[in-house]
Amino acid sequence: MISWERVPSGSMTFDTNKLPRGLICPLVTPLKTGDVLDAATLERLIGHAGIGADALLLGDVLWGEGLVLGADTRIEMASAALEIVQGKWPVLITITSDTSEAALGLLARIESFIERAGYPGSVFWVDYPIYYHGNRGLPQFYEAVARDTAIPLILGNHPGLMQRRKRPIKHKNIRTSVLKKVSQIEKVQGLIFSGSLKRSINYHKAVRHRRGFKFYDGDEAVFIKQPSSDGVVAGGGKPASRGLA
Repeated sequence: MISWERVPSGSMTFDTNKLPRGLICPLVTPLKTGDVLDAATLERLIGHAGIGADALLLGDVLWGEGLVLGADTRIEMASAALEIVQGKWPVLITITSDTSEAALGLLARIESFIERAGYPGSVFWVDYPIYYHGNRGLPQFYEAVARDTAIPLILGNHPGLMQRRKRPIKHKNIRTSVLKKVSQIEKVQGLIFSGSLKRSINYHKAVRHRRGFKFYDGDEAVFIKQPSSDGVVAGGGKPASRGLA
């Protein structure tokens, strides 16, 4: 498990080199009837997942339920999980939504909770921007986001995610030239990648100017064949919620 340092309450201080490395475990959202969060099961789930994970991922759009839950439930999940974790593991929180307004609203409400609570640990936003924004104007979009948040961002690229969109999208990946520009923004500090080997190579070239920029595998099968140096988002490492209730 990676090392971590407790951040004094309310300081909200982050360091690029403190991004997690290793196994990032996405958590399911344990719910009761009517999308009501099951907090007791969540606490047991976090304790179980934390045994082998280097970081926890909340509201994941692929292995989790981030795109089907309402904003209030996602905020409740994040708030409850952070109260349980209390800095023991880095926590990644997905903000990807159907629109940019919804994503930014989610970010603002969760960050408000973090600031009020004086959360003592490391938190990072995860965002798959092509799902709701597209490539055009993406660097400018993240420049604005970076000005409004104290929390670092990890981008996500997964062409298969676009199949969930009701309307067809021309580009299913972040363009390499766009990633190069976005990666120049200091608060954008990593990428979760799924896609072709050729695109992976081009992406690595695009971000090589950024010292400390993390490149996570979003595909376990690829990671098993050729492990990256930074880590993997591993749905197979996610403990089932069955038996924890």
